[in-house]
Amino acid sequence: MSKSIEPVPTPVFVACPICGHKAAHLGSHLVQVHNLTASEYREHHPHHPLASPELLRAFASSFTGIRTPLLAADLRIEIAGHTMPINLDVLQEDCLPIPDAYHLPKSGVQSESIRRTARAIRAGRSVWAAGPPGTGKDAFFHYFCGITRTPSLCLSIQPAMDIDAWFFRQNFEHGKLIYEEGVLTKALRDGYRTTSGRVIPYLILITDADRATPQQAEAFRLVADSIQGRIQGPQGQTYTVLPGTVIVMTANSTGAGDERGMCISSNIIDASLLDRINRFVQYVEMEWDDIVHILREKFPQFAADPVADTMFETMAGITTALRRAINENRLAGTFTHRGLERWIGDCQDLHLFEGRAISLSLLQDGFAAWLDGLPDEPNRRVARQITKPFFEKLGNRSVSEDPGRPKV
Repeated sequence: MSKSIEPVPTPVFVACPICGHKAAHLGSHLVQVHNLTASEYREHHPHHPLASPELLRAFASSFTGIRTPLLAADLRIEIAGHTMPINLDVLQEDCLPIPDAYHLPKSGVQSESIRRTARAIRAGRSVWAAGPPGTGKDAFFHYFCGITRTPSLCLSIQPAMDIDAWFFRQNFEHGKLIYEEGVLTKALRDGYRTTSGRVIPYLILITDADRATPQQAEAFRLVADSIQGRIQGPQGQTYTVLPGTVIVMTANSTGAGDERGMCISSNIIDASLLDRINRFVQYVEMEWDDIVHILREKFPQFAADPVADTMFETMAGITTALRRAINENRLAGTFTHRGLERWIGDCQDLHLFEGRAISLSLLQDGFAAWLDGLPDEPNRRVARQITKPFFEKLGNRSVSEDPGRPKV
């Protein structure tokens, strides 16, 4: 007697919600046709399956291992070589937002600064991050808090501001003077309480810290104490800072005034405060390989053009030449990452709104968005002299030994 053969069931197909293509599994179709990963697909189409139920059942029946679910408390992320916990029970809106198109520096001096900063935060140390404008000091702490769901508070120093209200503020109740606790006192003393009842220390980011007046700086002297941070109440009472709270101060200088005279609002900070800071980290401009990664993501219409690679090479050479001239005091001004974005942003606007083809001519015209911000015409003339060789013709150009130096 012949043995009957069971027919092999045909998997039921699932349809792509974007184009209607049918397959038992949409993975390769999404990547090849729509340039979407599985996670991106699920994010945009959470109610549409990626694979047919039959295929999933067949896979489940062939799996004989034991699956151990990952606990939320075990989630970790590596940042600059340091493993950090992720607090899923902290609301995203209670963390500093991740900057648009942020890229963690991977090379050069800046990557080492980031690594040292990450180590300090992991150890719960206070940090003074100093460096010129546009070097990503504040951006890193925003990224760190956003990606790890660290409860955080950002406050900015303004010389004329009364910051006492951050700690305690006066009010009247039934004609009687009372003191109400400010947002900073509550964060420093009580930390952040999750819905599950966990208490997590805050990361407190104080920006423009070197603009503080002596009175403002004095308010943080006890808070940043390396033995035990304390908060002095308005009526003599003292509260302790919750252990594990991280105090971060970002500034253009290390508290001795700006050595280059470009940030005249930088004040001299009392040494008794500075001495209480656990770690000092200098921030510098990123390497070009890291810079261009951000530029490509922030300005996709410019970056998508076939000649964009050549344009980026030209911008890299100009950036090196201008920063060399600035460092040698032959050019008064700054050419930070913000300046680069100003330049390429105007180039993209010319391309999109005036129909200009992306070329060296466009690059030269867009450069005016930064050039016109220089303090005077003699400096603009030096900048034109430095950049002229790069705009003359296509092709790679090495930076001359001393571009823009006036001939004797």
